[in-house]
Amino acid sequence: MDNQVSGEQAIESTEQPIWEPTRGLPLQRRTVLVLALALSGLIFLSYDRLSPDAATIALLALWVPVALVGLTYGLWAGTVAAVASTIVALAMRIWRDSGETAITDIVGISTMAFAGALTGFSSRSAKRQQHLQGELETRVAEASDRRRGLEQELEQAKRIARSMHLLIDGAAGDDARLAICEAGRYAVQAPIAVLWEPVESGLGLRATAVVGPLVEESEIPLQGSRYGAARAFLSGAAGFVGDLSAHPEAAPQNHQGAGVRTLHWQPIGAGPGIEGVLELGWLEARGPLGTADGPVVEVIGIEAATALRRARRTDRIASLALVDQLTSAGNRRAWDGEIGRALAQARREHWPVCVAVLDLDRFKEFNDTHGHGAGDDLLVEIAAAWSDGLRESDFLARYGGDEFAVLLPNCDPPEAMRLIDRLRVASHAPSSAGVAAWNGEESAESLVRRADFALYRAKRTGRSRTLGATQDSWFPGEQNP
Repeated sequence: MDNQVSGEQAIESTEQPIWEPTRGLPLQRRTVLVLALALSGLIFLSYDRLSPDAATIALLALWVPVALVGLTYGLWAGTVAAVASTIVALAMRIWRDSGETAITDIVGISTMAFAGALTGFSSRSAKRQQHLQGELETRVAEASDRRRGLEQELEQAKRIARSMHLLIDGAAGDDARLAICEAGRYAVQAPIAVLWEPVESGLGLRATAVVGPLVEESEIPLQGSRYGAARAFLSGAAGFVGDLSAHPEAAPQNHQGAGVRTLHWQPIGAGPGIEGVLELGWLEARGPLGTADGPVVEVIGIEAATALRRARRTDRIASLALVDQLTSAGNRRAWDGEIGRALAQARREHWPVCVAVLDLDRFKEFNDTHGHGAGDDLLVEIAAAWSDGLRESDFLARYGGDEFAVLLPNCDPPEAMRLIDRLRVASHAPSSAGVAAWNGEESAESLVRRADFALYRAKRTGRSRTLGATQDSWFPGEQNP
C-alpha cells in the first residue's frame, strides 16, 4: 500500500542531517567543547606573548575543539573547522614572525586539525552505525511480533468460523443443544461445555447438554444461589472462577469430582431475553478470557439464543406429536420409542423390565349412561391419577380407547404387581390390569401382547384385579410373534 513504509526507508528516515547536532549530547562533552573554544580564544588573544615553543603547543591545542566539532556535527563540519583553524594558525604565525612563515609548522598544525576532524567523524560514524543496527533489530523484532499477531488473529478467525459452522449446522440438525456446547468448546479450546436451561417452574436451571467428562447431569436452584451459572442467568453478565477449589460453591459437586479447575459462564441471549447459560470449563487453573477469546464467546452466546429458541419450538412440536391430546399421556408413537429404548438399556445393564396394560371396567356402559363428554373427563382424571402414582423413570401411554400401557424399567415382577395394584386402588373407577416381565429376548410387541392377554384373563375372571402373564400367555389361536 502507498501509506506503508519499508523497514529500510524507515531506518533511513531516522538518520540526522549532517549539520544537525547529535541529540542527547553528553553534558561532559558539551562542557569540554565550551572550555576548548574558550581556550582557543584565550590562545588567540595572548599568542604574541608566548615563547616560540609555547606558541607551537598552543596552536596544536586547536586540535581539541576541531575534534569535538567533528565528533558532534560530522565530517563536513569538522573539515570546515580544520580549515578555519589552519587559516587562524597561519595568520597567527605570520603575525608573530613578522611575515616569516614556517611552512613545516603550518603543515603539521593543519594535519593535526584534519586528523581531529576525521577522528571526530569516525567516532560519530561508529555510533551512527550502532544506532542503525539497533533500529534494524528493533524493526525486525516489531515485524516478527506483527507476524505472530497476524498468525494468532488468523487462527482466531479460523476458530470463529469453525464455531459458527458448528453452531449453524447443529441448529439445523437434531440436537442444537450439543451444537451450542461444541461451538463454545471449540472456540476457546475448553475440554468441558455445559448448557444450562431454566426448568418449567422457573425456579432453577437444568443441565440439558454436556460435552466432556461431566457425564452426570444436574439441576441447581436460581434464587439465593451462589452457583456461577445461576448468577450469570439472573444478572445477564458473564462470570468467571479461576480456581474452583477456592470457590467450591460456584458449581455442583460433580464438577469438582471431574477435576474441573476453571469455569466461565456466558449468558445465552442479550438484555431481558436470557435463554440459558453456556458453561465452559478447563481442567487447569487459568486466567479469564482475553480480548481475543472473550468477544468470540459473546457472539456465540448471542447466536446460540436463536438456535436454542428454535430447538425449544422443535421440542414442543415433537412433544405434541408424542402426546395424547385428550389425556396428555403419551400416545402410541411415544410408547413405541420409549419401550424400544428401555429394552435396549435393559439388555446392556441386565435390568428387569415389566409392562402393564390397564383397562377401565365397564367403560362402554359408563359412556352410554353418562355420555361421551363424561367419559372423556373420566379418562383425563384416571390418566392424571395414574401418572402421579408412577415413579419418575416409568412411562404411561394411552394405548387405545380406555386402555393404557405402563412401562416399568428396572422393576421386577413382584414390585410391578404391587405398583399397578396401588394405581388401580387410587383411581375412582374400577379397572383391571395385566403385567408381563420381559424375558430378555422377546420383542416389544411380544411383551405387550402377553401383558394384554393377562388383562384379558383378569376381565374374564371377575375384573378389578391384576394378573401376571406367563411365558406361554397368548390369546386362543395365537402363536408367539
